[in-house]
Amino acid sequence: MITNNGLWEKLADPEYRRYFVEELAKRAFATQVRTIRKKRDWSQEKLAEESQVTQGVVSRTENPTLGTTFDTAAQVATGFGLAFIPKIVPYSEFIQWAEDVSDGFTDLPTFEQEKSALDREKQASLVPPKKGQSKADEASTGYRGSQYDQIAAELRGGEQEWSGISAAAGGR
Repeated sequence: MITNNGLWEKLADPEYRRYFVEELAKRAFATQVRTIRKKRDWSQEKLAEESQVTQGVVSRTENPTLGTTFDTAAQVATGFGLAFIPKIVPYSEFIQWAEDVSDGFTDLPTFEQEKSALDREKQASLVPPKKGQSKADEASTGYRGSQYDQIAAELRGGEQEWSGISAAAGGR
């Protein structure tokens, strides 16, 4: 759990809490859209075309003092080949997100890039190592069964973590 006591103290005031969450969400989304667009070397017109909105909508979306609707956020994300997730979370998760908000803005793969990579991994996992193959040989065939087992184990650990958070928050 985040222990930023100064922020926790400020968030104890309901008015401050509402304003802080609204402003950070607006500013973070606008900054993320602008950062991704510039990283891809796209103009606002290019993003508007890909998102099927006007350039003015893109301009307003990138303005950190204005909010945007979920519909517009979803359209812009889709224009990037990405997804938009509106999410209600406990404040501990929000504070963690607020502290990490600048991470991961620029190196987000598009849907097509992710699907292609997943298809390649799936195809590679279908080729089992030949009997007597070494780890180096196994790597050259692309077989990574143990890697998938490790990821599955990590996900199961994440489920336990979520169960613990849910229980601590009074969830059943």
